Amino acid sequence: MNQKGALLPTALVFLILLTLLLLGTLKIYQNQFEQLQVTKDHYQAKTMISLTKKKLKEESHENWTKGKFVFQSGEVEIVKQDAYQFAVQTTLKNSYQEKENIQFSEKEQPN
Repeated sequence: MNQKGALLPTALVFLILLTLLLLGTLKIYQNQFEQLQVTKDHYQAKTMISLTKKKLKEESHENWTKGKFVFQSGEVEIVKQDAYQFAVQTTLKNSYQEKENIQFSEKEQPN
């Protein structure tokens, strides 16, 4: 029996499977890249929050209720909630935002 006509459907199925494999690999790569970017942004924001906490300990800020620290990669807005607690919002230049509350004990109370 002559099966020369079976070559084209076999080649098409093979090309479709190869295309699906390549698209799946590309999607995995894209997701890993996006996850890496989010992780990088998170670490930058956490670093800015840590530097802000250090600055809050060093500086006197008894008379203000709001403040802002500007860094190279973004800015940190601070709202004083009470004598020992601050609400902090970090905004990076690529619009990534992260919020955190900073609480000081009486021993480490800012000046």
